[in-house]
Amino acid sequence: MIITWMLASTALAILLGVAAIAAERALRTVAREARGAWVFALVGAIGWPLAAPAVASVFGRGASAAVTQLAPVTIDGSTVVTIGKALPTLPPAWIAYMNGALIALWACASLLLIARLVVAMRALSRVERSADREMIEGVPVLVTPTIGPAVFGAHRPRVLMPRWLFDLDAPLRALVVRHEQEHCRARDPQLTLVVAFAIALTPWNLGVWWIAKRLRLAVEVDCDVRVLRHASDSERYSRLLLFIAQRQSHVRLAPMLAESNSHLSRRIDAMNAPRPNNPRVRIAGFAVLAVCALAGSTTFAKELTAAPAIFSNAPKLTPPVFVAHEALTPPVEMPVVREPAVPVTRMPTITAADAGSDTDIVTRSDDHPVMQVPGGAQPRYPDILKKAGLGGAVLVAFVVNADGSVDTTTAKFIHVTHALFRDAIIAALPHMQFRPAVVNGQPVRQLVQAPYIFNVDGGPMSTAEGQRATLETLLSDTGSNGILTLSVVIITAMP
Repeated sequence: MIITWMLASTALAILLGVAAIAAERALRTVAREARGAWVFALVGAIGWPLAAPAVASVFGRGASAAVTQLAPVTIDGSTVVTIGKALPTLPPAWIAYMNGALIALWACASLLLIARLVVAMRALSRVERSADREMIEGVPVLVTPTIGPAVFGAHRPRVLMPRWLFDLDAPLRALVVRHEQEHCRARDPQLTLVVAFAIALTPWNLGVWWIAKRLRLAVEVDCDVRVLRHASDSERYSRLLLFIAQRQSHVRLAPMLAESNSHLSRRIDAMNAPRPNNPRVRIAGFAVLAVCALAGSTTFAKELTAAPAIFSNAPKLTPPVFVAHEALTPPVEMPVVREPAVPVTRMPTITAADAGSDTDIVTRSDDHPVMQVPGGAQPRYPDILKKAGLGGAVLVAFVVNADGSVDTTTAKFIHVTHALFRDAIIAALPHMQFRPAVVNGQPVRQLVQAPYIFNVDGGPMSTAEGQRATLETLLSDTGSNGILTLSVVIITAMP
């Protein structure tokens, strides 16, 4: 289910946020700016879950070829599988509907947040057109009746100042202007806009919302630190911030403004906090916490690489692929089989004579060859091998009768990786139905060979490359025998 991918992404974001908190505390101890730690956490929390499947495919891990439609997302990893097992067990059709609903809700929420940003940008454009252009301490500003002080603008940051600011003394006005200039020099308006769009990408990720909120606080604290380098009176500066917070009006443009009063008490505490007695011990402690949080986040980061992309199509194999999904069953206690019970059986070639003595068997039909019937009976994945997470492959040759049934007496196994896979095919052959071959308008018996791949989701043969290599191995055993090879059938089961 896609919800497991969302939960793993949220857990990754929270752990990255914990690491960012520890890094911020260590940086504040040595009087350094700390926004970089939160930027790193935000990029990792949003970028890695979206890019992990592509990164995995570049390094040969790829997306699972068992995913043949939109939505269902399976993550192969102990932690995420544990989360997934804790969720209610639902029929596959319900899971598909839920995945589709979650994706639709995701899209709607993202569109709403983006629309909110667009509305805010248009509102700021109207404010800019109606504002008065004036100079304060040699700095051009936009003067509005109530909005500000704040800065906005991605390409060319502008400073908004409220009209009541002119009632303050000149030194206090200069301090306010310096604060806004520091925001512009640090490109905080651009960062604010990027963060707003980042939240819109993953609106369901509570960890990302938390990181964005802490990043906004870190931006303000960093700006306060830079201002106090020129104005050392932190008490006077704190009183000025409190006065501005009382006079500021609440507007709906907050996502677009590099200014916020929601963390004012924390900002004042940060600028008036005493220096620690043992800074090295404090830094070492926070460094250890950051490393532990990052180590924990790598578990989810690794598991997310195994997750297929949310919107993906199954890669095409040659011959075409028929995928049979094994129904999910409750886990049962069964012994784990690690090695094949029988050696691999190989017959280099097979001919019509190997199928029996009948003379009416053809190996080729130019009019109409044997074709598989979509949705027909397929072998069942052996429970013991599914429980063990063991995959395999079988290549079997048999004769398809003129009525489309299988002549089970002619079955010959060319390649078998496990006896239980062979038994599963033997059990399914009497129930299989095909479209018979046609020669000169009449249905005839035809000798065919059919490859089967048994794959546990997340196993070595989940990738297109693994399935292609397995198929090539199966067909290499037959050489150029001239016998029709049916489409490969992939039976996929959840471990």
